Amino acid sequence: MTTFIIHQTTLTLRKDILKLRRLFSHLVCILTPICWAISTLIANAQTIPTSPQQAQKISRRMLSLDDAIKLGMGASIPLHTAAAKVEEQTAKLAEANADMLPSVLLSGSYTRLSDIIAPRIDFGSSANPFAKLTQSDIQGFSPDVQRLLSTVQTRNQAPVGGEGASGGIQFPVLLNNFDFRLIASYTVFSGFRQQATKAMSEFYAEASSKDFERSKQTTRFTIVQAYWQVYQTQQLRVIAEQTTAQARQRLSNAEQMQKNGQMNKNDVMRQQVIVANNVVAQIRAANNERLAIVSLNNLLGLPLEAPLELTTPPVQPPTESMPPLDSLIDIALERRPDVQATDYQTKAADESIRIAQSGWFPNVSLEAQYIYANPNIRFLPLASDRFDGTWQAALKFSWTVWNWGITGYKVRQAEAQAMQLRDALASTKNGIKVALVQKYLTLSQSLESIRAAKDALDQAKENNRNETERFQRGSSLLADLNEAQRSEAQAKTNYINSLVDFQIAVADFRATVGGNVGE
Repeated sequence: MTTFIIHQTTLTLRKDILKLRRLFSHLVCILTPICWAISTLIANAQTIPTSPQQAQKISRRMLSLDDAIKLGMGASIPLHTAAAKVEEQTAKLAEANADMLPSVLLSGSYTRLSDIIAPRIDFGSSANPFAKLTQSDIQGFSPDVQRLLSTVQTRNQAPVGGEGASGGIQFPVLLNNFDFRLIASYTVFSGFRQQATKAMSEFYAEASSKDFERSKQTTRFTIVQAYWQVYQTQQLRVIAEQTTAQARQRLSNAEQMQKNGQMNKNDVMRQQVIVANNVVAQIRAANNERLAIVSLNNLLGLPLEAPLELTTPPVQPPTESMPPLDSLIDIALERRPDVQATDYQTKAADESIRIAQSGWFPNVSLEAQYIYANPNIRFLPLASDRFDGTWQAALKFSWTVWNWGITGYKVRQAEAQAMQLRDALASTKNGIKVALVQKYLTLSQSLESIRAAKDALDQAKENNRNETERFQRGSSLLADLNEAQRSEAQAKTNYINSLVDFQIAVADFRATVGGNVGE
């Protein structure tokens, strides 16, 4: 009898232990996510100022879409680079225009010569031709030559020198030589190279201007996209906060109903799990918002973690239908800056062919110089230590008769480059057509999606309202109410996503067309 009682007591204890183990495992599974969510919230709360003084230090910047575009345009490095390219091509065009005008060059030199034996002309020799000249012969020369011959005659009549020396003239050695020149030159004909260079520079300047316009469109779209992504994450964070608050309120009601005996413990624990999951979703939504703000602030040149408050509401979808796709393709091919830029580059390549062909023609130029030198070789005698000025004008002509076909090879290279640009232009137009069809379909889909999401949101709100009333009357379960509220939160999320997708699709479509759709 005693033994039986011991065995029965042992079995009862084993059953109680097994029940306690099962209950403990359930509690661990339920409380683990709750504890993890609470610890994450506490960790994040440490980085958020709690005192009113600290909270006032964080001021949200009011930011509209237009303000964001202005800030982003000013802070964009690619846009600044494109503007610098425009300035570069404008300067090259000015250089090409200036190359067609006369140029003036001022040059000077100083030369120090080594000392040598002074040049001398002896007049005592019978072979000296100057000794036989008469006065009438001298009168037939220019004044400078007359002056030189008179000096020779004088020296011939009065010999100088030492023993055994004969009469003559000795020229001193000038060791210092100075030369200053003012040169004016003008190219009369260059085989049409200058005209082709000017035309090519004009086309490149226009192409760089169109590239700058395309860069502005791309930068604008990037800013608009980042702006609406911040709006999207902020709205999703608000939805997550509202969902968490509703779940906590239902948990509080469930705990009160459990105390009143109207709800069992398992339902309360399920509601605790729902609250924990919503807290996790709220944390994730807040982090996504911060990441989106960092991306937008980086584009705008603002402090990366500066809080923003967006003031521009999303545009509602139009009620009228979209324009025909064929007309939009024609508009895009006509107004797209990248198409225009490639077209100008193709025209510039044609001018580069003319530049290469200029090697087949002669070059003719005019040149005038004013020379101020000491000594000046045009003045006699050269043994005069003084500055003299003279001028000269020249018509220059040069023509490459044979260079082993180098000019022809340059022409072939230029023609090949022009062909590549024409292929690039055709490829760009084909790419625009494909991209425009894709953007058109995406925009049409976003219009349909936003209308369907709006209808789904209205139905989810009505369903949630009905389930709330039924639960309050006691004719509905807490699980049904949770499902209705979850469906409404999901419908809100889908509507926000569709609305933001529509804003981005409109901006992308306008950029693809090359301007405003309504223009």
